[in-house]
Amino acid sequence: MTWVRKKSVKPPVPPTNIPAYVDRERGAAELSITPKLWDEWVTEGRLPRPAPGFPHSVPRWRWEDVDRCMSKPYFARPELNPAVVAAAGFGSYGRSRRRKTIPSDESK
Repeated sequence: MTWVRKKSVKPPVPPTNIPAYVDRERGAAELSITPKLWDEWVTEGRLPRPAPGFPHSVPRWRWEDVDRCMSKPYFARPELNPAVVAAAGFGSYGRSRRRKTIPSDESK
């Protein structure tokens, strides 16, 4: 068994070569996913929408927003949790579920 002193073990250094704004290909590569999956996650809301100020033909995402979004658990956001969405619609039927009372002939 080899012993290593704690001082010689360096903590991992976060990558600093990621630009402030990334396109979908670079962002997908940083997350090790395909650009198609990147688009699906943006549509689902797992990733933020493109940053404002860029033309629609070349959308860019702020990496800080992407990192923050990926740091949270997916179901921690209540608007994306299927259980919360289902509970919000609980009891909202299109019509009343109460029985209608039928007048009896005995009251005459």
